[in-house]
Amino acid sequence: MKSGRFPGAVSKLAREIVEGLEQGVHEREIEKLYGSLNVSSSATLLAPEVCIMLFTNRSGSSLVCDYLRATEKLSGMGEPLNYPLVLERSSEHDISSFEGYMKWLMTHVHEPGTLFGMKASADQALMLLRSGVIPNCFANVRWMAVRRRDILAQAVSHFIAAQTNQWASFHNGNQRSPKYSYRGIKSHVLGVVEDNQRISDFCFQLGIEPIQVIYEDFLGDPESNTIALTRQLGVAGASVNRSHLKREKQAGSLNREFIDKFRQDLSKWRADRVIQDLLEN
Repeated sequence: MKSGRFPGAVSKLAREIVEGLEQGVHEREIEKLYGSLNVSSSATLLAPEVCIMLFTNRSGSSLVCDYLRATEKLSGMGEPLNYPLVLERSSEHDISSFEGYMKWLMTHVHEPGTLFGMKASADQALMLLRSGVIPNCFANVRWMAVRRRDILAQAVSHFIAAQTNQWASFHNGNQRSPKYSYRGIKSHVLGVVEDNQRISDFCFQLGIEPIQVIYEDFLGDPESNTIALTRQLGVAGASVNRSHLKREKQAGSLNREFIDKFRQDLSKWRADRVIQDLLEN
């Protein structure tokens, strides 16, 4: 499946694969809210094409999405499938079905004349397919996948953000000073590896070849790389309006301190040699 597309006519085999995979926490909680997630084949087509970015926590996806939005050719590109947000919006706006929530997104988050996009974990993407949102509401998908080459840096970033609750450079967080923990960071390293594997498995099983974005490469020249991405998405004439950018690269001296400390501690634990192998590959 070329150019990151997933066709509207989902094959019977792909459908069987999707049905046989386990639900994630977001799908379970949203299904509890609505009673059912099923979107019928007679549902209103909301968009002929959308963009879905497969991501893992602290992979740099938010910065990439910030640049894509700044072209004013894409809108959305947030995380609308996180169940706390779905519950909050559904309560506030009296939304009673998953299809209704998709309609709300296209009315209140999508900007006319732009390609609508969203970030999704592998589990959340499965939910869209299993429910029938794809292809009944969104006929075709342009898939992207963001990956961070430096797994340890990603794990440390997530470890720190989880303590401070500062998930973006413009968030104040809880002003709590993060404390180093070898076990805590090791757990996050394994989590990154597992989440990356979920995305790889998802794409392999369904025959998807997403547009690949390596965070470190993107940072080399974010504006030029953004224009290249929009071209791959089939969006012409894009340019980055820097006044629309909200995010900055967050990592600081504390991240480097925790990374160095973790590597020192890791060298002392022979039982964790598998972790060393993961970080070197």
